[in-house]
Order: sequence, then structure tokens, then C-alpha cells
Amino acid sequence: MKKKYFIITLSLILIGCKSVEDYGSNVSIVNKYDSFSYSFSGQGFSNKMDDCQSEAEKNIFEVILFRGISGSDLQNPLIEDEQKSKENNKEFFNNFFEKKYYRNFISSKVEMIENTKPTKGGYTCLIKFSVNLNSLKTNLEQNGIIRKFGL
Repeated sequence: MKKKYFIITLSLILIGCKSVEDYGSNVSIVNKYDSFSYSFSGQGFSNKMDDCQSEAEKNIFEVILFRGISGSDLQNPLIEDEQKSKENNKEFFNNFFEKKYYRNFISSKVEMIENTKPTKGGYTCLIKFSVNLNSLKTNLEQNGIIRKFGL
């Protein structure tokens, strides 16, 4: 009887471990121009082909703001507590992401590295653009999202 339960449990675990296609942001730094300007590449995934580029742009800003990029001088996110910050500043983040205010901090033309292509359940694309981090940080400080450095 124990052997039967063991086999059933093992089967369920193996079924749960099947490979799932990851549509993560895959954000990386392509170039560092100076201490405030970086070029990033990022992947987007969307159910609609037309929304893929916007999702990739959002992913890049999500990583810059809330996750950081390991192995770089941007390994620490600009905003430490994503959940708390989003709860306390709902209007700001609604404007920033849903109304695409983040585009004000893109300092170069958005370049499509890998055109939108169909995948399981939707479309993926890979884009590249530069971000003016100094302007982004200043805006976050002015809106009370982050504190000025040293205060």
C-alpha cells in the first residue's frame, strides 16, 4: 500500500515538473554611455501582436525600478519595496505603466532586435532602447516615490 502511494506521489511530482516555456522579461544592459544613460534590451510577451513592444518596454522599467540587474552597477532596484510602493502610489504607477508615462525617460528610438513572432499562447519580441536614469530618478524623487540620496 505504501509503495502505491509513493508511486502516485512521485508521478504527481514529475507531472508538476514538466517544462514550462518562460516568458520572463530577460532584461540586460547592452551599453553604458555614462553614469546616467544606459541602453537596455528586453523581451515582451503578449496575447496580441500589437501589444508586444509595450510589454517589453514595461518589463525593462519593471526591472530597473523593482528588481535591478545582477552583475551590473544597477544590481539594486531604484525602489526597494514594490508592493508597498505600488499600494501607496497607485495613481503614479497607473500613469507610469498604463498611460505609458515611462516613455518620457526613453532617450533613443525603440529598436526592434527580434520582430514579433508567434509562440505558445501569444507573441514575443525583443527590443532595445536607452534610458536616462538621471531624469527617471529625479522624477521619482519629485513624486515622493524614492528619497534623495543621502537623506
